[in-house]
Amino acid sequence: MRSRMKFSSILLGLAFVVASAAATNCWEIYQMPIGQVGYQAWLCTSSQVVGYFWSPSWSGPFSQVLHGQIQSTTPPGYGSGTYRVYLESFTYSGYPLNYPAVLKCYKRMGNPNSYWWLYQTQVTLESGQGTGGGGAWMNAGCPPVTNAAQQGGSTPQVQIGVNWNGFGGKSRK
Repeated sequence: MRSRMKFSSILLGLAFVVASAAATNCWEIYQMPIGQVGYQAWLCTSSQVVGYFWSPSWSGPFSQVLHGQIQSTTPPGYGSGTYRVYLESFTYSGYPLNYPAVLKCYKRMGNPNSYWWLYQTQVTLESGQGTGGGGAWMNAGCPPVTNAAQQGGSTPQVQIGVNWNGFGGKSRK
């Protein structure tokens, strides 16, 4: 019985560590699986230590604000290109707007060995809003996105959905 309790405690502890690790990486670049039409990820902006500096008088870490992103390659039949949905900012507040997320869209240019990201457009989406109805985002060829959900905490996060079929509006087909 005692070994079963130890094993259960270890599993519970491991589950907590895995859940915590998933929640703390909201500033990463998520790769939408190739060929998949829909995907969603929890994104955030977060100041992280990205390196260390040294000078004769002082040394220490330096930080940079990292922005959560979703990278998506158009599935077959939806055109061509690889795009990044970049979370510029997110406000976990219902006032004056309803949990606004500012998203930027970038398109990969060049070839696989030498490429760069070209800015396409920007949109602000409140909770439940999406880009499926057209506008500059869709006209730029960017994947339809939605501000699907939000969660508070020390690093507030927004769940951004990408769906090449659209969200109640025009698809990319």
